[in-house]
Amino acid sequence: MTEISSSILRTTGYPIPEALQSGSDYTVTLVSGSGYLTLESKRNPNGFYTYPANFASTTEVDMADRSLVSGNFISAGYLGDNFISGSLVFTPARDLPANEILVKIATFSTSSYVELNLSEIPSLLLLLQARADYYENVTCTTATLTKLENCNS
Repeated sequence: MTEISSSILRTTGYPIPEALQSGSDYTVTLVSGSGYLTLESKRNPNGFYTYPANFASTTEVDMADRSLVSGNFISAGYLGDNFISGSLVFTPARDLPANEILVKIATFSTSSYVELNLSEIPSLLLLLQARADYYENVTCTTATLTKLENCNS
């Protein structure tokens, strides 16, 4: 089981690093914190999803009532404040290559984690963590400060 911190998932999302087989169920769990858990298909360079559909079905486990939104290329659910963890279980509509599905969360919690029931790939995880930390802590801060310095008052 691989655990991924919320800072990676807020920016670019975490690509599921394994090929996924149609007809098999895969589980992504949001652990310890409220938030929206989203599974999204990778888009082409023009920003569009590539047909055919990637998701045959998605179900929720312990998510807030009626929060599941699912379609051919994106599925999401809300883990309410009263829950410890909740999961999205999805079945690919076709065989998918590695990195085709991104896991994202939107949360205010700094201690939320997502668990994937996949093989552990520590080097990819460390690379994504470093990228997310740099983007969130360095790039965004620099861009904000530059805008403030250039303000005409």
